[in-house]
Amino acid sequence: MVRKYAQYYNNQQLQEGIRVEMSYGLDRETAERIARRKLSQSPRYYLRQKQLVPTFKQDRRCYRRRLKRKEEAANYSPFRLGSLFK
Repeated sequence: MVRKYAQYYNNQQLQEGIRVEMSYGLDRETAERIARRKLSQSPRYYLRQKQLVPTFKQDRRCYRRRLKRKEEAANYSPFRLGSLFK
């Protein structure tokens, strides 16, 4: 017996889900069916997926900028550390 889930999601969430599923190489019909199934079980499914997957490049840039600002504030230079072979 096929279970018909209640629809608690809107069209924007469905389109986002279809786009995500199509990025895995599926055709539109299959992607829509999978997206409807996942959204009907949890309307926030794709939102949580996006939160779980980190954006590595953006995080590194942010970290590097923060580190650079700290170094400039402390007037840090790797050339003023002295010799390691004393």
